[in-house]
Amino acid sequence: MKNIKNVIKNLRKKIKLYEYFYNVLNISLVPDHKYDKLLEKLSFLEKKFSKYDSINSPTKKIGNNFSNSFKLNNHILPLLSLESFYKIDYFYNFYDFFKKKYHKNLDFCCELKIDGVALNILYKDNLIVHALTRGNGYSGENITNNINVIKNLPKKLLGKNVPKVLEVRGEVFIFKSDFFNLNKNLSNIFKKSFSNTRNIVSGILRRKKNSKLFNKKLFFVAHSIGYVYPSNRFKSHYFMLKELQTFGFCINKYNYVYKQKYKIINFFKKILLIKEKINFDIDGIVIKIDSINIQKKIGNTSKFPKWAIAIKFNTQKLVTKILSINFKIGRTGVITPVARFVPVNFSGVIVKNASLYNKNNIESLKISVGSNVLVKRKGNVIPKIVKVISKKNDKSFKKIFFPKFCPSCSSKLVLNRSKKLYMCINRVFCKSQKKKIILHFFSKHGCNIKGIGPRTIEILVNKKIVNNSLDMFNLNEKTLLNIKNFNKKSIIKIVKKLNSFKNIYFYNFLYALGIPEIGISLSKNIAKNFKSIEEFIYFSYNCNFTKIDNIGKKISNNIYSFFILKRNIIYVKELSRKLKIIF
Repeated sequence: MKNIKNVIKNLRKKIKLYEYFYNVLNISLVPDHKYDKLLEKLSFLEKKFSKYDSINSPTKKIGNNFSNSFKLNNHILPLLSLESFYKIDYFYNFYDFFKKKYHKNLDFCCELKIDGVALNILYKDNLIVHALTRGNGYSGENITNNINVIKNLPKKLLGKNVPKVLEVRGEVFIFKSDFFNLNKNLSNIFKKSFSNTRNIVSGILRRKKNSKLFNKKLFFVAHSIGYVYPSNRFKSHYFMLKELQTFGFCINKYNYVYKQKYKIINFFKKILLIKEKINFDIDGIVIKIDSINIQKKIGNTSKFPKWAIAIKFNTQKLVTKILSINFKIGRTGVITPVARFVPVNFSGVIVKNASLYNKNNIESLKISVGSNVLVKRKGNVIPKIVKVISKKNDKSFKKIFFPKFCPSCSSKLVLNRSKKLYMCINRVFCKSQKKKIILHFFSKHGCNIKGIGPRTIEILVNKKIVNNSLDMFNLNEKTLLNIKNFNKKSIIKIVKKLNSFKNIYFYNFLYALGIPEIGISLSKNIAKNFKSIEEFIYFSYNCNFTKIDNIGKKISNNIYSFFILKRNIIYVKELSRKLKIIF
C-alpha cells in the first residue's frame, strides 16, 4: 500500500510539472498521448485506492496555470476542460449510455477540436468587461489589454436580442500560413522560435508589450457559453452557436447535429481525411449533447462536463528524407535496421529516427538512403515509415545492403527463419549484447539499482572491467577511480548500492536473466512454482515447461536453450551465491 501511495504521489507531481510547462512556459515536455495516458492511469489508481484520493489531484483540477504576470479574475461559471480519448470505443459507451438514459431521439452536436488557447469573454450591455484565460477553470488571467491582437473578436455585440450578461467561450488560434511566416521573425522578440501554433498563441496573448508584428494575427472561434442573463435563453447548443454568429462571433463551419451513431463516426472519418487541408490545427472532434436542458440535468465533474466528450486523432503523417541507416544489435542478438532522417515536428515533438524492423520491411518499402518518405506516429507515440514517395531510379539514392556480419563483433549473422530476423548468436562475446544484457539485469523489474545506466555500463564494458552482471558486484572504488571522466561521487554511490544490494525476489531474478520473451508477468507466473534455484535449473533441462499455466512450447524452448549451456548454469549459481533470492 505504501508503494501505491508513492506511485500516486509521483504521478501527480509529474503531471503538474507537465501542465506548468505546457500552460505557462509554452513548452510540451511530452506528447499529448503520453500526458493523457498518465492522467488516465492516475484516475484509475485513485478510484481503485480511494483512501489516497485527493481534491487537489490533477484529475479533479484543471490546473493552476498562472504566469503571475496578470491580475486574476473569476469566471462567473467554471470554464471546464474536456475529457479526451483516442479510442472510438469511448464514444460508443458515451452515446449508448445517454441514448438509453434519456431518449432515443437525443441529438448530438459535433464540432472540431481546435488546438488553440481557451478564452472566456464577459459582455455586459453588449460591451466587453474582461477577457480571461482558462487558468484553473474557476479563475483566469485577465488579458483584456492584449485582445487587440485578435482580429475578429467583437468589441461590441450586434443585434437587438442580445442577453444583458453573456460569457462567451472559444479558442484563440493562428492560421498555419501565418504561423510559418511569423515564426521566422520571432527569435529576436521571444529569443526562440515556436514548435507549434498553440505555443505561439499563448506567447502572444501573454506579452506585456505587443509588437506591431502580432497585430491582428490571432483568430477567435466561439464554441460555447458560460453564464447568461436572462437565463434559459438558449435551448439547443447548435442554435445557440447560430445566434452567437448573429451577435458578431465567428463559429466554425464544421458544426453538425446528428442522431445516429454511424453519422457521427462518418463525421470523424471525414475530418480525419481533410484535417491537413484545414488552415488551422485541430487534434480531434468534440461531441456534445445538443439539448441545453439535458446538459444541465447531467451536470459536470470538478474538471469535465459529463455531457461532452472529445475523440482525438491518432495519426499525423509528415514527409522527410532518409539520411542514413544504422543497424542496432538488441539484447537477444536481433539485428534491427533504424532509419535516421531529417527531423520532423509532430505537434511539438521532434522525431529523428524510426525502426525499419527487418530486412523484409526494407525490401517491401523499397527504401534507399536519400529517399523521401512519409512518416507517422502510431498512437501518437511510435514513429513509423509508411511509404516511399520519391521518384523511382533516382541516381542520388544509395541502396541499403543488410549486413552479413555483426556490426559489433563481426561474427556471421544467422537467419531465424520463423521470425524472418537476422541474429548475432555470439551472445557472450558480442559487446553490444553484453551491454544490453547487463543493463537489463539492473533495470526496474530486475535488480532495480538506480545510477547504473547505459553510459556507466558502456565505459565499464569497453574498458574490459566488466564482462557480465556478476562482475558488477565485484567492483570497488579503487578500480573505478582510475577511469577518466568518471564522477567520484557517482562511483561511491554505485559501489555502495552494489555492496548493500542483497535480497531479490525470484521472479525479479528470473526476469533479470534476460531469457528471450520472459517478461515480468510471465516471470511471476513461473516463479510461484519453485522453492529453490536448484529446483528451477533441474526442471529447466529435465522437464517441459508447458506443464505450467500460460507457458507454450516457444517459451519452454527458450528456457531450455538458456540452461542447456553449462556456462549459464555456472553463471546463475554464482549469482545466487552472491545474492539472497527470495522464493
